[in-house]
Amino acid sequence: MSWWPFARKTPAVDVGQISVPEDQITGVLGKLAGFYSFVGAPFPLEFLDVLEPLSIFNPDISQALQIWVNLGNTGHELTVEARNPQAALDRLNALAASVYLIGGGVDGLVNHFLRQIPLMGALSAEWVISDNVRDGVADCAIVAVKRIRFRRVDGIMTPHQLTNQISGSNNGYVQLNPFTYSYMPLQTVDGSPYAIPPFYASLKNIEVQLDATDNIGAIIRKMGLLGFMDVSMEVPQQRAGENDEAYKNRLTQRLKDYAKAYKQNISKGVAVHYKDQEIKHNATNAGAAAGAKSVWEMNEEQIFSALDI
Repeated sequence: MSWWPFARKTPAVDVGQISVPEDQITGVLGKLAGFYSFVGAPFPLEFLDVLEPLSIFNPDISQALQIWVNLGNTGHELTVEARNPQAALDRLNALAASVYLIGGGVDGLVNHFLRQIPLMGALSAEWVISDNVRDGVADCAIVAVKRIRFRRVDGIMTPHQLTNQISGSNNGYVQLNPFTYSYMPLQTVDGSPYAIPPFYASLKNIEVQLDATDNIGAIIRKMGLLGFMDVSMEVPQQRAGENDEAYKNRLTQRLKDYAKAYKQNISKGVAVHYKDQEIKHNATNAGAAAGAKSVWEMNEEQIFSALDI
């Protein structure tokens, strides 16, 4: 049994790229108006560039994505009803093992799509057709959602891929083949083809979280978990013939030298000093830490709400 019975005749599929960049810059001015015909998104698309790295190093977004993938990809079983089902299964299994090789085949592709939905709001991929159309799909190429821009062509919202190459009149945009490329949004707003990323709502509170993390790190480095040391030293007398500027520089350098020595010794549990120096320990205020914890937890709740955890 042929796995693709309707391929006995040549299908009406335009193979390859729709718009081919010109080799020269002729006609750019005449088509420059087309650059402004792209449809604007209901949110800054630049924020998609922010969500991607956050998904790697931010614990909250990383955890939420793991939940999406683990709940979504629970495994699957394929059943074929035909006169010769084994031929179809063999073809499908071969395809599953050959597409998206950089991500582990179809299983990795499913995981990627499950990650792409909450992070970017849409599935974006292009199926690569074999040179011989009768052989069907040869591979699947992932097209970054953040590089997609929509433009009205002949009254239809048509996806274009933003590239870094400006050649001729394409202005860096390449129209994607509607027969092989798919942009499938999870949610959109009225009148806009752009997908709304579900995790977009967490960005404001994650910004607060990042600022708080930086502040906590700075406090710990300066004060430590248990407090900080306060060292008092007697001010040496100004030397004969020493001007005020030289005297000031000597005092500053003296403090730096002692601070460096204390830092090295206290990290080993030892403090060595002269009798003219007094050391005091200032403990961290537990009440202030409790208040900071409450603020932190409130912000985390807002992030979890946006991530739907």
